[in-house]
Amino acid sequence: MTADLDHTALAALYRADPFITGLYIEASRGTGRVLVPSLAVLAAERRTPGAGRHAASLRFAERVPFG
Repeated sequence: MTADLDHTALAALYRADPFITGLYIEASRGTGRVLVPSLAVLAAERRTPGAGRHAASLRFAERVPFG
């Protein structure tokens, strides 16, 4: 399972939404992947202060660069 998180999903993860948190837990177990696009991090920070910084620090998420 691979989840590509957009800015709304990153904001939900910051707010500890149970579904999105579950996706991240699967990634931490190695049974899934969570992709975090760099522009989604920026948009999440603009929408919900702190969400982008939180997303950028996620240990088990794979960063996807812009370009």
